[in-house]
Amino acid sequence: TDIASALRNFKPITGTFEVKTIRGITVLDDTYNSSPDSFRAAISWAKAQPHREKVLLIDGIIELGSSEAAVHAELAMKASTVFSRAVIGNARFLHYFQENGFGERATLLSSGHARINAGSLLVCVGRVPKTAIDELLPSP
Repeated sequence: TDIASALRNFKPITGTFEVKTIRGITVLDDTYNSSPDSFRAAISWAKAQPHREKVLLIDGIIELGSSEAAVHAELAMKASTVFSRAVIGNARFLHYFQENGFGERATLLSSGHARINAGSLLVCVGRVPKTAIDELLPSP
């Protein structure tokens, strides 16, 4: 009964695979932290969603050491078949997405970008600031 009570009152940490609707956009907020496994889960979840336009917003996964290139290449290839474009917050990671499936569909957040159309899906992975998410959403 202690476990059942704890589960009834459990509230996950904000930004851990949290789905919400903001200004007509379905947003998967997984910005608390990021790992290759959580990124794979976000890609799989997004693939199953019915939205016509799907946009990925990511800062990159840090702390991967010598596996950084291989992990980002794998994840970019998987994501490129699901998302219409990728917006990358950290220039260090842009080339992984451009060279592994996205090409010109991967851009830096700072380089200017079109806002997302109402009815679309925005998947935010990693330590993406809320201001970056707001830049992609339709104007209020």
